[in-house]
Amino acid sequence: YQEALRVFPEVDVVVMAAAVSDFYPAEKEEEKISKKERKELTLTLLPTPDILAEMGKGKEKQFLVGFSAETDQALERAREKMRDKGLNMIVVNDISRKDIGFGSEFNQVTILHQDGGQRESPRAHKRLISRAIMDEIVARLSDLNTP
Repeated sequence: YQEALRVFPEVDVVVMAAAVSDFYPAEKEEEKISKKERKELTLTLLPTPDILAEMGKGKEKQFLVGFSAETDQALERAREKMRDKGLNMIVVNDISRKDIGFGSEFNQVTILHQDGGQRESPRAHKRLISRAIMDEIVARLSDLNTP
């Protein structure tokens, strides 16, 4: 978290494909917890700081890209994330489908832009999807840098 924020002012583009985690344990044990000594364990979890949201608050010239894995109301939730985090672009994954996404070599995404632009990808191999995402980033950067 700290290292990402430290180098952030030096970069032009940030692509955050996934959160590190949504939660972390509130307490850290110094030693291994033995199941012989404890038959039950209750964990208290706290929200992990949102690296991308922090970057969005402090961005100047940077182009920020996030991802949103959703099961329902995907586009609405992704637009809200994009706005709340100050993103330039967000890639929306519908994780309710079994033929794409997690556990599959294929995906189909929707790319949303802060200016309201939207682009749907066809179902394709993840390698092709990643290239399409990078092409979209390059095109947007070119548009921003064209007088």
